[in-house]
Amino acid sequence: MKRIFVLTLLGLGACSSGTNGGVDAGVIDGGRPLGWDGGVVNCAPASAVCSGAACLRLNEAAAKNEGIWLDEELETEDFVELVNAGDMPIELGDFFIGDEPDQTHRLAGGQLGPGERRLLWLDKDLDQGPLHHDFKLSSSGEPLMLWHVQKGLIDCWELPALSPNQVMARFPDALGAPGLCSFASPDAPNPDSCSPPPPAVVPPDYVYAEFAWPDPWPQAGSSPRLNELALRQDQPFIEIWSGQSRSLDGLRVELAAMQPGESYPEVGGGYLLPLSGEIEAGEMRVFAVGPEAMSALDASPDFEGVVSLFNAEGELLDRVDFMHWPDDAVLARQGDGAATWHLCYGSSANQSNRTCEPLASRALGERAHRLLTPADFETLSTGGRALGIQAVKSVIDRQAGGVVHLLSSARFDLHYTFVRRLIEAQAELDRCDPEEAAVFRAGWRQFSADQYEAVDSRRYYLSTLVRSSSNALHTLEFVTGDQVSTAQINEVFWLLMRRMLKPDLWHLRPQSSGQHDKVLALQGSLPMVAENAPFIGMQEQPLNAAVSFGLLRFIAYHELASATLGAQIIVLTDEVPNELALSAGLITESFQTPLAHVNLLAKNRGTPNLALRDARNDPRVAPFLDQLIRFEVHSGGFSIRLASAEEAQDHEAQRLAEQEVLRPRRDLDLRGVQPLGHHGLEALPGLGAKAAHLAQLEQFRLTRSSCAGAVNTPADAFALPLVHSVEHFSASGAQGLLQELLGDPLFQSHPQRRAEGLERVQQLILQHAVEPALLASLTEGIRSRYGQARTRLRSSSNTEDLPGFNGAGLYRSVSVEVGNEERSVADGLRQVWASLWSARAFDERSWFKVDQSLLGMGVLVHAAYRSEKANGVGISRSILNPNRGDIHSMIVQAGEASVTNPAPGVQAESFIFRFGRSPEVVYQRRSSLTRGAPVLQTVELRQAICTLAGIHSAFRPLLDPDNANRYFAMDIEFKLVGPERQLLVKQARPFSFGALEPVGDCREF
Repeated sequence: MKRIFVLTLLGLGACSSGTNGGVDAGVIDGGRPLGWDGGVVNCAPASAVCSGAACLRLNEAAAKNEGIWLDEELETEDFVELVNAGDMPIELGDFFIGDEPDQTHRLAGGQLGPGERRLLWLDKDLDQGPLHHDFKLSSSGEPLMLWHVQKGLIDCWELPALSPNQVMARFPDALGAPGLCSFASPDAPNPDSCSPPPPAVVPPDYVYAEFAWPDPWPQAGSSPRLNELALRQDQPFIEIWSGQSRSLDGLRVELAAMQPGESYPEVGGGYLLPLSGEIEAGEMRVFAVGPEAMSALDASPDFEGVVSLFNAEGELLDRVDFMHWPDDAVLARQGDGAATWHLCYGSSANQSNRTCEPLASRALGERAHRLLTPADFETLSTGGRALGIQAVKSVIDRQAGGVVHLLSSARFDLHYTFVRRLIEAQAELDRCDPEEAAVFRAGWRQFSADQYEAVDSRRYYLSTLVRSSSNALHTLEFVTGDQVSTAQINEVFWLLMRRMLKPDLWHLRPQSSGQHDKVLALQGSLPMVAENAPFIGMQEQPLNAAVSFGLLRFIAYHELASATLGAQIIVLTDEVPNELALSAGLITESFQTPLAHVNLLAKNRGTPNLALRDARNDPRVAPFLDQLIRFEVHSGGFSIRLASAEEAQDHEAQRLAEQEVLRPRRDLDLRGVQPLGHHGLEALPGLGAKAAHLAQLEQFRLTRSSCAGAVNTPADAFALPLVHSVEHFSASGAQGLLQELLGDPLFQSHPQRRAEGLERVQQLILQHAVEPALLASLTEGIRSRYGQARTRLRSSSNTEDLPGFNGAGLYRSVSVEVGNEERSVADGLRQVWASLWSARAFDERSWFKVDQSLLGMGVLVHAAYRSEKANGVGISRSILNPNRGDIHSMIVQAGEASVTNPAPGVQAESFIFRFGRSPEVVYQRRSSLTRGAPVLQTVELRQAICTLAGIHSAFRPLLDPDNANRYFAMDIEFKLVGPERQLLVKQARPFSFGALEPVGDCREF
């Protein structure tokens, strides 16, 4: 650590009372304090009390900024934030800052008003402007001092060692004591204590007029109504309620069986139960139902039928349809004579319906007419592949008088599949067969033209009921291209609400600008939310659907690196780790990006991954801490319950039985520096996956008009084959040591013993000299192409992008500079090679039964790109709904801040691009580094999407020639570089959805 010096004038030190004790320190001249003689200072932060110039405070400092904040060039550099904690303006030109008193740096002049702050960049890039200073902070710890030209030392912090993206900051802002924090808040007030910043909120696309639900809804009215049906009991009956006194003579109750496609019966179309007598206002009357009336219903496989109430003139007064009715249950209105229907036990004949016990669930088949238990929606939505939402499609048959069918997502992926099979009674087609699939698509196209594009002539209203797990929002939605009219939207909404248990949960959500225009006329007459409403106020985020068993442990983010994990541990942590050793599942209290390394690992492992705010105190989680649990993440959220050791053992045994040994291909004949232009995918066994994919990408010429031509890739890139890592591994003694370790039973069974052994393996690789001729060839390859500019050595192993194992984020890439000993080529090369044998990588490969005797690490070499304007990752399929290949997912961030490993509390921009829909772009989150402004301009966004789609089309014939992978998608990493913000693709690889298996009916598109 540096020695800390101070002026030797009596009493001078860090301000203990907001001044320097009244001693005039003299002026700072020539970059050092006058009168300084090398005395040691007692560095201590200034106190909360201050006056005048002494109120300028060190407020926040970062010594290893890897994505906290960006300077004017969009670079991540060390910074310090100053704040005026007083009530008078301060002239900044009177101050100096530094980490040595004899090397101080004058601040740029200007007034800093009360409460205002100034962010200074400590990056030695003076040419970037007056806010940049000619020194850097040491991440291993050092002092940071603030001086006044006359008052001397104003504030002094003794910075400890700071981890990446960790800051020292005052809590509360300006006058509090400094402390360490994982959450930065540069250029903004610090909170009262170290805590995550609020997420960058996506503003609503539109705020509709509010709607207030009547209580109760629907209103009872005065006409007689059906009130309770007991048709699955030994003595079936139907109960009538009336809001006024009247005669029942002439009223007709008719009972009829139904099946799909049939219309509701008109008067006289069902079995008649004539009514008679008088009924008082608010009274209930019960009428028995004989066996003759029940015969048709009893013959129905699903007990599907309808009860209708007509007046003497044959006009319909009330009606309820039903199916999948459990034995002994009754169907009753939630409020006598009003509200909606539900199933319950214990008939309440001639009594209030509030006395019966509601059913929690029931068995459902392929469809239902209405939601009658709290579990009905979840039951019907099970089987959908869209992560983070539960969806139930609805078909309203206008020709049949408005019969409503709510469809099972497992059985019907499209409205058309239901109509074709159950209403039109056509033969089922095998969509996995090319010929039958063509027939299906032709029918689907015609159906779409007739039922989505037509308005008045359509037979069906087609919509979807959606629950977003992120914020529990319930919405009714029409597909983007549906030309449904304003009046029809209103009609559908209220028809469906009468079939919901809790209609006041639901909102209409327009799916396109055209639908938005149509529903403006309905504002205030029904509840509505904007299209991006599911992404506002998020509380939970299911990221990978899977089931696992393990001990649920809370491990703080800063303790994860040293914690002993394993396949029996489910981790709950407060932040999103950049890396995570092998574990059975993950819950983070901060939101993740779907392309974060930890989520890609979860997908690859087939383990559940969830983000949940304040998970430690969530009643669904807290009771299970430090216990063996079954943890499942599914489309609608998550579930946790206690588990037995036998269950956990059976689950692991089944996983191992289903996992085949993976044997990487390895070519040891390819040697020396290899220009990428000489190779393609066929060189993967010799160059590794990353280099081979980039080599192939350089050969493609895209054909889409808006991005036609060659893909812009890193210029003059080359590769070092993996044979050299294998030879170095052997010559260093690391291979022999590993063989010895593999014979130790404790190495296999004890994670700590294994980690220690692999650290020794890595040290042998790092300490052994690189073969001189190889090092000279590599160095010359770098010098001849890039001179002494910073260069990236990127890991390119043969254990990436194997079937079912992508290896994303397991290995290191390093920046080097020829002639710079601190960034030497030899050290960088050895670091990349050694990363192959980290404990995390070893355990990950073991989990997937990768044959570790066949490993090799190639190296991809290209220029480092600094001051990039933006960077991003794109997937040519919906990350959250892999059935949708017409939706591309993209996550982007400003400057060089990481997308896949963001700093704690930092949020990247994410959106989906929907081909052929309006709007095409739907933003899910905004970047916190741009304060909500879009990272990409429209033309840049479209070029990135066009390039992604073109790369998908170019790679698929090579990687999936038989179209066997129905979830095939490409993953690209790109940057915008230079003043023109030119798109550059630095990586293209197949994207893996891990253990997720496609549904067997080829419903993907």
